[in-house]
Amino acid sequence: MADNNGNVMNNMNAGGGLTGNSIDYMSSLLTFYLKGHIQWDNNMVGFQIPNTILGFIPLGKRAQSIPVQHITNVAANFSVKIGKLLIGVILGLWGLSCLAHLGDGFGAFLGFVILLALGASFVIDALEVGLSVTQSSGQSLNIDFLIFDKQKAEYAAQQINQMVAERSMDTNVRTNMENQTLQQAQLQQQMMMQQTNAIVGAIQQTAVINAAVQQQQVIAQNGAPVQQVVPVQQAAPVQQVVQQAAPQQIVDGGAAAPTDGGNNAQ
Repeated sequence: MADNNGNVMNNMNAGGGLTGNSIDYMSSLLTFYLKGHIQWDNNMVGFQIPNTILGFIPLGKRAQSIPVQHITNVAANFSVKIGKLLIGVILGLWGLSCLAHLGDGFGAFLGFVILLALGASFVIDALEVGLSVTQSSGQSLNIDFLIFDKQKAEYAAQQINQMVAERSMDTNVRTNMENQTLQQAQLQQQMMMQQTNAIVGAIQQTAVINAAVQQQQVIAQNGAPVQQVVPVQQAAPVQQVVQQAAPQQIVDGGAAAPTDGGNNAQ
């Protein structure tokens, strides 16, 4: 934490309003006893906001928690509520008008005190410091601080914005690392696919070459001798031998017949 933050923290601790990562604040002088509370950590910011009617009738508190990752910006802005300021001025003037009737009794004095106190309270409440919490959804949470708690509002805005910036930086770093890891994984996958395709191509080419070599070997070992052993030109002499053998059988048969006939005749 920076030195200026430490100084703010020390000042707040002296006033009893700041305890580490939380602050207590007043939203109205008339309801000084009804304080709001803001607490934050690395993941969540919690709010307890006082509810009032007409600015001085207490109506409990409403609680709300917003994740840090859903907060885009927190700003502390000073503003003047014209309506409250006019009411305060009117009540103050009315109270001052009671000074002319102080001699009428205690009632006139009591009216002067009450009207003057209400007028001063409305004037002070009109000088507000608004803490605006903008969310990523576009919604905005507005919290009113009394002018006396301006430093608390600025401190809370500074601390929450710092957490939002750190969370955003961490998210960006993590996103970049994830993107780099994804790109590296995709690159490795592409390289593996290229290597696999190269290996498959080499295997297929080797298989084709081996098949061609084996086919040539088979043709060289089996095909050529068969064609040489039984050529078409060598088949003709065999037929001639058969044709030459057939007349001999006929001649022999013819010669035998007369011989037998002669014998039979004898």
